[in-house]
Amino acid sequence: MTTGQGIFIEGQPEVKVGSDRDWAYGMFKHCWGKFDALATHAYPPEGKRFNLKTGKLFDVDMSLNEWARQPANRVRTMYDAWVQYKKLFPELEKGKVKVFFDEWAYSFQDSLKGSLAIALAFHEFFRHTDFIDMAGYTMATGWLDFNRTESVISTRGRLFQLYNQHFGSIPVVVDGNSPTPEPQYPIGGDQPRVNAGSPTYPLDVSASLTADGKTLVVAVVNATEEPQSLEFSYQGFKAKAQGTSWKFTGDSLDACNKVGKTPEVVAKEAPFDTRTPSLAIAPISVEIYHFPAV
Repeated sequence: MTTGQGIFIEGQPEVKVGSDRDWAYGMFKHCWGKFDALATHAYPPEGKRFNLKTGKLFDVDMSLNEWARQPANRVRTMYDAWVQYKKLFPELEKGKVKVFFDEWAYSFQDSLKGSLAIALAFHEFFRHTDFIDMAGYTMATGWLDFNRTESVISTRGRLFQLYNQHFGSIPVVVDGNSPTPEPQYPIGGDQPRVNAGSPTYPLDVSASLTADGKTLVVAVVNATEEPQSLEFSYQGFKAKAQGTSWKFTGDSLDACNKVGKTPEVVAKEAPFDTRTPSLAIAPISVEIYHFPAV
């Protein structure tokens, strides 16, 4: 049973919205009014794709950017299914029923590489908070590296901390002139109709305002091994001349934070000029920029 997208069962074909195996469809049809949210799990495999006909996984050579977008694409497939559910059950348009990703994870090896994928998933969740109301990472112990007597905040833990402390809560629309590539795999299963991400490819950008509306926050993920330049402008907001940035990165994709060792992945804080027309985005990095309001 599943919610009509994304998840696979070995040896079984794609789950179609409205089919007998579509658990969410059955809930909508037979149990409306008895629940506030539907739960779904998301554990996309690394370096593999789902065969829609056989239900089996096959190996795929992926670029870093494609690999890192796997969990974000899984979130996007939930959006695709939700669009179909709303056509079948117009009551969903009122927005009272939500979706909980009460389990989700990707690449259980703690590393900078895996953290890039988590950040991209954060952005895709945030784009769809009109109906995705909760996402619980598996497991909270993943935020720590520990032995029997000591612990430190892991690489993933530092990424969660970065967004928790410095990202905003009010969504801001992001537009651009560099859309994500067209899907190269058949649409369905783990392949959404449009690849996840903002139209700023190969970078992914998510923006928000802090709860008090006094700071514009721009988060940028560079899941490539090359430096990138992001030209930008914003409307309806006036910023002070100096802002603050945090650059989350390390020397390699395998960089991590371990007990008893100097942290290899850190978020370095620095001031920046908000009047600059472009931002220099470091390779394999997650960067957050604060534009304080005048």
